[in-house]
Amino acid sequence: MPRQGPHDINIGKEQWIKFVELDSERSCWVDLDGIIKPLEPFFDLLETDCVADCCGLDAYGLWPEDISSAAKQSQMPDLSASIALARRRIVETEGSCSSAIA
Repeated sequence: MPRQGPHDINIGKEQWIKFVELDSERSCWVDLDGIIKPLEPFFDLLETDCVADCCGLDAYGLWPEDISSAAKQSQMPDLSASIALARRRIVETEGSCSSAIA
């Protein structure tokens, strides 16, 4: 599938995640820094096209081979568990966001 929007995120040949603008008035902001901090070495290795400070998400190589290579280079034996934990913690914030928005 070709890119639909200018900010869609490329994750493979003709594969995109649709970028969605957030409604700052209705969105619940979650401080992710502490949640993803343990994964920084892995994310740093995904910055292959530029740096996030300059290009945002476009700085990251997010194709399967980029992720596999970064995982191997990270030498983080608990990477899968760390990602799963971060995901769980982020999902857990949904309840507090729903009540904050309602």
